Amino acid sequence: MGKPIFAVVLVSFSDAGGRRLVDDRPPIDIRSTSCSAEKQDNDLYTREACCAIFSGPSNMKTALLLALCALLVQAEVTSTITSLHNAERNSLTVNSLVWNTTVAAIAQKYSDKCNYAHSGTKGLGENIAASAASGSATAYSDADARSAVNMWIGEKPNWNCATNQCTSGKVCGHYTQVVWESSTQIGCGTTSCTTNSPFGSSFPNWKFTVCNYAPPGNYVGRRPFDASKCGGKATTSTQNGGTKVVTETYIATRTATAIN
Repeated sequence: MGKPIFAVVLVSFSDAGGRRLVDDRPPIDIRSTSCSAEKQDNDLYTREACCAIFSGPSNMKTALLLALCALLVQAEVTSTITSLHNAERNSLTVNSLVWNTTVAAIAQKYSDKCNYAHSGTKGLGENIAASAASGSATAYSDADARSAVNMWIGEKPNWNCATNQCTSGKVCGHYTQVVWESSTQIGCGTTSCTTNSPFGSSFPNWKFTVCNYAPPGNYVGRRPFDASKCGGKATTSTQNGGTKVVTETYIATRTATAIN
């Protein structure tokens, strides 16, 4: 799946006196993190973080800006989560997952509760992850999504494909759900939490990632895919682009205990 392409179109309007309320501008890189605001021809042209909003009451302008930015970030998060799952699945010649908005809504409703435990939702597989860093609360980002999925994929060395067993004392259930062949759809919820931190009072601000899979995987006694695919395409997965997580960042995962 390619990255989504977005465009912001600024349209010219005129009031009764012919004054331009919004002026056409050159294309704006809405993914830019640079910010600027300037007055030209008595028109307010604002560029903040990732989008441009027409002149108007400041509270309305801010609300529209934040709403658009949130949509752009969520689209990027969705693309990243799906792409990382499918890159690993395709390396094993396992079918790709398709994003399901209904499943995602279920996951989002649960992640918003900021309760680091499995939801127990029947009929869906589930992977969850939590991460925290020192400092003030920040919005959930594409980097947080990438970290969570790569953490699950990072369990791959803990699973013996030939025997379908986890290494003693290790966790591999997140990975097997990621590559479970009969799971064909995915939907995830992502939340920046400020309560119920699983890392204690020293790290009150944390990110919660919940991914649900349909149909569910991780059935006891079954393989995620046929043993003939264990060789895959001889590809390797990397975490965070090969960069290790700094010591100031703490990450935890929990394995689903049952699928009903």
